[in-house]
Amino acid sequence: MADTYTIIRGNNIKLIDNGDGTYSLSTSQSGTITANVAVTSSALPTGAATAANQTTLIAKDFATQTTLASLLAQADIKISVLRDALLGVNSKTLSDLEALLTAIKDTGGIKKITDALPAGSNNIGKVDVNSSALPTGAATAANQTSIIDYVDTVETLLTAIKDTGGIKKITDTVNVLQTGSSSMSSGVVNVTTAGTRVQLSDIACREVIIIAKRTNTGYIYVAGDTVSSTSYGAELAAKDSITIPVNNVNKIYIDSSVSGEGISYVAV
Repeated sequence: MADTYTIIRGNNIKLIDNGDGTYSLSTSQSGTITANVAVTSSALPTGAATAANQTTLIAKDFATQTTLASLLAQADIKISVLRDALLGVNSKTLSDLEALLTAIKDTGGIKKITDALPAGSNNIGKVDVNSSALPTGAATAANQTSIIDYVDTVETLLTAIKDTGGIKKITDTVNVLQTGSSSMSSGVVNVTTAGTRVQLSDIACREVIIIAKRTNTGYIYVAGDTVSSTSYGAELAAKDSITIPVNNVNKIYIDSSVSGEGISYVAV
């Protein structure tokens, strides 16, 4: 198609055939040309929105304006609280906080988590120990095994002893063989001279009851063969008594603080 010329509102307009199915408008005068152009088709520029994407966006359930306003108000409150907390009573700023943390970081003795501990005694928190040498004198598994073997041996021996005829447990009934006289004997013994001990009669028994005579005015001293007024087991006034478990009455000696006074006894 050849180029076409026309006059629109006093302007010479040239319609130029570009040869590729498109046309250009040209005018020899400056100014503004107003015209209606019908575009039958046009490719979307790169990055332009598509009808499909717009449909997807329309289907989304976005928050309402009221909800968004509420969220903004809450965010503003939280930011205000955080700001006030950072400012504190002394109106500290974030710059003040940064300076404080820097000073702490550079203070001697303050360690980061990754820093090595200095040599010496340091108290630290929970530590997982992967391996550790036994301290001097610590028990070893081998020694513990030996002790277990010894204990097992002792247990075996004790079991054997427990089951041996004639061996008694603490809770077993024990038959006690009583020795001494099967009858009761008695007598009266006086100390002729005070300070001279007297041995009682030779009578087998299980126990002896010694009774100071009711007519005594002094004391009777009771003990073994070394009894005296200064060394005795019992000191009896008139009518006092003592029971002594012995297998023979002659194991008992008496002395008196007054000559001629004595005791009576009952042996069973």
